[in-house]
Amino acid sequence: YSEKLPLKVLNLEFDYGLAASRNEIVDECSTEFLLVIDDDMTPPENLPELRDALKNSEYGGIAGVLREYGEKRACASDFHLEDDFLILDIREEKKPDEHGVIEFDYLPSCAMFRTECLEQFPWDDFYVISGEHIDFYLNHYLNSDWRFGVKPEIVFEHRPDSPEKYLVHRESSEKIQKSNEYLHDK
Repeated sequence: YSEKLPLKVLNLEFDYGLAASRNEIVDECSTEFLLVIDDDMTPPENLPELRDALKNSEYGGIAGVLREYGEKRACASDFHLEDDFLILDIREEKKPDEHGVIEFDYLPSCAMFRTECLEQFPWDDFYVISGEHIDFYLNHYLNSDWRFGVKPEIVFEHRPDSPEKYLVHRESSEKIQKSNEYLHDK
């Protein structure tokens, strides 16, 4: 990507955490919009359409969809609080708005955001592994007026086949339990 984009590398300590790392990126960001994707995703050629939809709307962030193993997955849902349970699902048929965006409370990890949205309501630095994604969107759902959506024709290729060494660290049951307890208490 360095051939097409000016890149700045942030040298963060090992296990700094996804949430804190993203917040460091936001602090360094000097643009109106910021694309946040995982390192196992490839941005599509029509990515500028995502920026244009965001620029011409009031959304805080708009995601594309994922293609994994040849299948498209939206990975988006709405929050519903019922009987002390947090439920992520879709309860109504949704139609795209005039920008081709379908509104959701919770988006996949391939979204472009207004930097202003991320500055006002950042990720919680506590999360090193697990929980940061749902916490971010739940915080917005409960505490902000920012809206989010998905533009289905923007398709990110996702290759979730991570090296075993990474997966052992990423799937640490101790860290996941600690994050889940923190999210529950929060």
